[in-house]
Amino acid sequence: MTADQPTHTPRIFKNFGLLLGGRVGAAVFTVIALAIMARELGVEVFGLVILVHTYILIINGIFSTKAFEAIVKYGLPAHLNGDENRLKNLFTTSYWADLITAVISCLAAIVLAPQVSEWLGSDRQFAQWAQVYGLLLLFAGTSTAKGILRLYSKFAALGFQLGLGPLVRFLLVLLAWRLDGGAESYLAAWGVGYLVENLMLHWQAWGQIIQQLNAPRWCRPEIRLLAHQHAGFWPFVGVTYVQGTLDLLPKQLATMLSGIFLGTTAAGLFRVARELATIVSKPALLLRQAVFTDLTQLWENRDPRFKTLPVKTALITGSAGLLLALLAIPFGEFVLLALFGEGYQQAHWLLVILLLAASMELAASSLHMSAYAMNKATIIVLVNIFATLCYLIGFALLTPVYGLIATGWAACLMAAIALLGSAWLVCSLKMEPLASQD
Repeated sequence: MTADQPTHTPRIFKNFGLLLGGRVGAAVFTVIALAIMARELGVEVFGLVILVHTYILIINGIFSTKAFEAIVKYGLPAHLNGDENRLKNLFTTSYWADLITAVISCLAAIVLAPQVSEWLGSDRQFAQWAQVYGLLLLFAGTSTAKGILRLYSKFAALGFQLGLGPLVRFLLVLLAWRLDGGAESYLAAWGVGYLVENLMLHWQAWGQIIQQLNAPRWCRPEIRLLAHQHAGFWPFVGVTYVQGTLDLLPKQLATMLSGIFLGTTAAGLFRVARELATIVSKPALLLRQAVFTDLTQLWENRDPRFKTLPVKTALITGSAGLLLALLAIPFGEFVLLALFGEGYQQAHWLLVILLLAASMELAASSLHMSAYAMNKATIIVLVNIFATLCYLIGFALLTPVYGLIATGWAACLMAAIALLGSAWLVCSLKMEPLASQD
């Protein structure tokens, strides 16, 4: 199949726009819900509630398969060739892996909660909440569902799903506020929203399977056959698992580490700043989803645009992110005070620095996925492992001295290393030898 010359850049930004629309709605609902919680609970209790939700996201991130990119990369040739048997085995095996890891993550969340509670010094309140909240992980194995929706280019459905959970969360937070509920009510609102967004992903993916595949739509999972049918599938899943786990550090794990190093109040401040920074950092993840299918097609056809497309995308998106970081310098403190109330404006400069890191992350997204498309994911993961080590060292050395602001500089260091590594890999690529391999 030959790529149609004028279509890829507009299609990428169209798909990105569909995802971004859902994310913008999600961001608005989430910020308002956080603002209500922050004002009602106070910085310390707010930080504890946020730490419970963050803990569950970390456990899910560690134990989930993260096979969605592998579903696209290895399912796309089978889909284009009409090979349903290969697709059925791919989907079935991946779904079973999701189910197994969901059970493991639920058990891990329950078992590890008391130890984490001790680290936080929360007098077992954290553990009690986290153990109940951890039951939601039974429904959080959504890697295959995400991959199926991306494979069939159902970005509108993904955009809807991205906004649904935060909308439910927002409505339940409003209800808790009207009923003068305590911290448990707000935590329940957060949990139900998380459950709804995961169930919606499963429902949408199953609908695509019914629509796209002939009956019977499931088969007995054949792990060895899958490895034979899709050479390199499991190593690729391993690489994406490592990368996905690394992605947790400047986002979810940093919130938890802030709580451990500096206390629950610092965790609350960090989460507030990070949530506003997701205006830039979340689109980075969405852009990966939108660009990967097109980059895979360009690479399969050894199209010269494979090299220029991600660079062009990086320049556009990175510039937009940098503009928001600059605007946060004069306006960030006002926004924090207006949204969250007294005490939260302490996170002003942390917000500016996190936005700067997020702009570099956004610029690196399309470059990053280029490496995945051309089977160079291992190199990118090695770069990101080095960047992560630098992040952890910077976090551990600087935070005790400079406090919460150091978490932002550590994130900037990590993002800069990842961006430079991705740019070097793409810009050093020579397409001519690759074309001769077809």
